[in-house]
Formats: sequence, C-alpha cells, structure tokens
Amino acid sequence: MAGSVVGLEREERFVTMARSEITRRGLRNVEIVQADALNTGLPKAAFDLVHERLVMIIVPKREALWQEMMSLLRPGGTIVFQDVDDISYTCVPPHPSWTALLDALHAVFHANCGNAYIGRELPGYLRAAGIRNIQVKIHVGNVNPGEYRRTHLLSLLEVLHDKGIGCGVLTEKQLSNHREALIAHLNNPDTLLIDKLLVQAWGQK
Repeated sequence: MAGSVVGLEREERFVTMARSEITRRGLRNVEIVQADALNTGLPKAAFDLVHERLVMIIVPKREALWQEMMSLLRPGGTIVFQDVDDISYTCVPPHPSWTALLDALHAVFHANCGNAYIGRELPGYLRAAGIRNIQVKIHVGNVNPGEYRRTHLLSLLEVLHDKGIGCGVLTEKQLSNHREALIAHLNNPDTLLIDKLLVQAWGQK
C-alpha cells in the first residue's frame, strides 16, 4: 500500500491503545504521535490530507487549530473537518427529563468553551482559511433501543458530573431523578431518538 498515515493524540493512554491496535493489525505505514493539536511539531507543508474529528467542538482556540492544520498541508492538499451539531438531537415523544438534561449538558459544555453547534460553522472556518472548492456533507440517523448511543446523553453527563453539580446546573437529586425517568423513557421501543448531525466539510488549500 502506497503512502502513510500519521495520527495525533494528546493523551498517553489513548496513544498506547492506538499503537497496540496498529501492531495487532500489522499496519506498517501508520504512526501515532503524542502531541498537542495546536502545536504538533510535525513537518510543515508535508501532508496531502489533514483531518480532524470531534476536536473543533471542544478546543477553545479553534482558529489556532485550523491554522496549525493548514501549516501542515501541502499546496493543493485537502483539509477535512468532521464534527457534530446538536440541532437535531431530540426524542419523540418529548420528555421533560430529556430537555432538562440536554439543557444542563449544554450549559456546562459551553461554559467550558465547547460548542455543541459547531457543525454548522465548519464551512465558515474553511472560508476564513482561504480554502477552495468547499464541500459539505451532513449525516443524521435514529438510535434504536440497545445501541450504545441511545444513552449517550447520560454518558456525557457522567463525564461532566462534577462540573455540572459544581456550577449548580442541577442538584444531585434532580440529576438522579431525571436520569431514572429518562432511562425508562428511552427503554420504551416506541420512543424515537434522533441523533446529532454529523457534519463533514472539506476543500483544497
């Protein structure tokens, strides 16, 4: 197979996991580098394609991220953004606990410089970078009972639990009550869960 792939990861434990998987699969043309996405240390203008997935949504310095990505890209190379947008994220029939927990997640996430609606902004970042031939593709689907993303909202709130409780978005009791009620609602096979938009935007330098 011609060419090579370089993956970038900041957290050491994920680097270890990725390198183990690369070894298991015998991928001789794939390398994982541990570094910060804003200061990769990779060679400039050396890559035909530079891609991020679910990084723009969390990094506070988004302009610095795409500038670093652009610096790694050869003239004529392709830059790709792939992030989500919560505009479609809902359940039907609606449920007050879904609304309360999603609002709480967004409050905590945005207070920590995240942007749950970054997907719609990706083409604008490409235009700001002077990218040509910008294209966009948007995917959305439903999440069926038994699929892990059925309770993804609850998983995210577990990760942000201390920040959510600490900033007073919900009390521990409210969180527990809403969680229990929402699990029962999502366990109902008649409940339709529409997932987040997955937005892909790309173009050439």
